[in-house]
Amino acid sequence: YYWSHMNAVLPDYQNHHVGFRLKAAQRDEVLRLGLPKVRWTFDPLVARNAHLNVRRLGAYPDRYMHHYYGAMDTEQTGGIPTDRVRVTWLLDSEHVKSRMEGRYPTKDEDLARQQASQVLLETDLGEAGLRIPREVHEPQAGGTSATLEVPFDLTALREHQSQDLKGWRQATREAFRAAHDLGWGVDDFAVVSIDHERRAFYFLAPRPPEPALSPPPAWKKFAAPSACADAVRGKPRIAPARLEPDRRDNPFPRSIRSHQGVHLRANPRGGFLIAAFPPHPAK
Repeated sequence: YYWSHMNAVLPDYQNHHVGFRLKAAQRDEVLRLGLPKVRWTFDPLVARNAHLNVRRLGAYPDRYMHHYYGAMDTEQTGGIPTDRVRVTWLLDSEHVKSRMEGRYPTKDEDLARQQASQVLLETDLGEAGLRIPREVHEPQAGGTSATLEVPFDLTALREHQSQDLKGWRQATREAFRAAHDLGWGVDDFAVVSIDHERRAFYFLAPRPPEPALSPPPAWKKFAAPSACADAVRGKPRIAPARLEPDRRDNPFPRSIRSHQGVHLRANPRGGFLIAAFPPHPAK
């Protein structure tokens, strides 16, 4: 798959579908490269990002990532934990093709689903008239649809009810995790007008069972040849290997990757291991 780190639009060009056009161009290029999917992360509290990523592009959030970037006391984060959801964009799926062509549920269909769904996060109006979370629920067995509400306008919440930002982060984290643990996943996002108030909801449904995975290939351990050992010490004597330099912010040890399918990694207790992967089966 292709990892997309950032899709950003200058403020003067926002709300003009530039982000969608950038992702459409990215989709065309990644398909040309022969890759089937793209992954990236976004803040689940930002409704406009959810609208683009889930609603318009048809990407599926498949993992909730707690405090992904660590502490970041910036204007964008508001000093709250930097939780993110990872999405997977299945580029050639029928669902993605439909969304890229502009085919979505109607407003009436969104409202009907919202009213018929279980509520995973109850909210109420706060001091400035903006929503605040009240209570988190688990999805009930036998249900087919649930909603998880997020702030309609996170910027307004940050400006007028900043004391509620951490509450929103904690409540949505608990709701996402509870749903995931019980086998539910996000399949859509919508902004729904209820009593003249615009509210933002993730729609969730039970995930289909995953197919059984085949057992992993067997690894063979070898004593490190002198050539590989010399390479790790900075004196490479094998052409196919590439030494990955240490970085101060990199928690992983030095490693060598060979184009011949051999992977050598330093052992924190001393010495080295080489793992030889079995060859591809003959076609």
